[in-house]
Amino acid sequence: MKDKQLNELVEHLPDFAGPDWWRATRQRAAERFLATGLPDRKVEDWKYSSLAGLASQSFDLYPGQLKPEWLQRLQEEAICLVWVDGVLDLKHSQLESLPEGLSIQPLQLGVESDDPHVRELLEQVPEGRDKALVNLNTALTQQGVLIRLEPGCKPEKPVEMHYFYTEGRSTAQVRNLILLHHHAELDWVEIHHVGAGAEGLANVYNQVWLDDHSQLNQIRLQESAASSTGQHLITRTETEQGADSHHALYSLDLGGCMVRHDVHNRLCGEQAESHMFGAWVTHDNAHVDNHLRVDHESPNCRSSQRYRGVMDDRSRGVFNGKVVVHVGADGTEAHQNNANLLLSRQAEVDTKPELEIYADEVVCSHGATVGQLDDQALFYLQSRGIPRAEARRMLMLAFCQEALEPVPLPAVRAQMEQWVRQHLGAES
Repeated sequence: MKDKQLNELVEHLPDFAGPDWWRATRQRAAERFLATGLPDRKVEDWKYSSLAGLASQSFDLYPGQLKPEWLQRLQEEAICLVWVDGVLDLKHSQLESLPEGLSIQPLQLGVESDDPHVRELLEQVPEGRDKALVNLNTALTQQGVLIRLEPGCKPEKPVEMHYFYTEGRSTAQVRNLILLHHHAELDWVEIHHVGAGAEGLANVYNQVWLDDHSQLNQIRLQESAASSTGQHLITRTETEQGADSHHALYSLDLGGCMVRHDVHNRLCGEQAESHMFGAWVTHDNAHVDNHLRVDHESPNCRSSQRYRGVMDDRSRGVFNGKVVVHVGADGTEAHQNNANLLLSRQAEVDTKPELEIYADEVVCSHGATVGQLDDQALFYLQSRGIPRAEARRMLMLAFCQEALEPVPLPAVRAQMEQWVRQHLGAES
């Protein structure tokens, strides 16, 4: 199975284990992917992010070697799961001795359990070229996990998912299901470490279900060793929220050849809330795309999106945040804001906050700004004896801070701030 292009990998699907419905679902997803191919710039949702070159590139399904020093990044005060090029490393993952009410098992076991809820989520095979990567994931899913929290379960430790991408052209296809029953609460940290020499495709698809009165804090981090690695990282998180449920997303991207994160939240129960905070810092030829959508399907729900981008050299950032207020979703409150700093004449940002409102009695706002560092603020800091390079770093860190301060886990927030400082230092 070495050195195959994506179409070849899909056309010659391995004989995956599992019940008949799962094999049929994968076959159906494969057929739809082969019929549409990868999305290109003609697809509106992919207008600013090109996947050109992936179709003709050859990939290897086998993982690389986990470097021992990488394990130092795992937090002791966390339940850690480790993937290497899309393959779950059972040796270094923690699937045993979990707190009562929390279960984590390989996705294959969840499939074989014939749980109707699991089957309902996995059997979804969307149509359209814009969903081609979802179908690619379903067809080629190597491994993933099913995380379930029983009613009232509130683990003290966060669940951390560490994805390591090694040298070479691997294709990592990971599928995760996260199910929180009523009054359950979870802190979930997702970290993508892109090593030097990585040139493959990572396609991670998370499906989240939040029962009534449940709460999820999701923290997503991505750090690239170099923007010129050639690694394509595509992550997608779809969340269905019940009444009075709370979902908070905190996202940080540092570099990356081609990084895209799709987020789709459906507020299906009254008084549900979705709040998203994000920041990205890019240089060289890095490309980071945050594509967000929130559907207000019930009355009296609230959502917000606050994203900050800092781009230098020839890097490019994309923010596409869309809020749809459906018929009958009266009492909706939704706000969007995206602010950006361009540090060079060649840097570029495409920002597109969108509102579609089909209900009355709503409070909605959106806005976007693009600018440069404040010369007066820079002069003020320099006049106090701070070197210019350090003054620039201070202003850029302060600009990103609005997206970092709300992170609820102090240790993770400190790590994020440290990475941002290091990345800004590398840019000076």
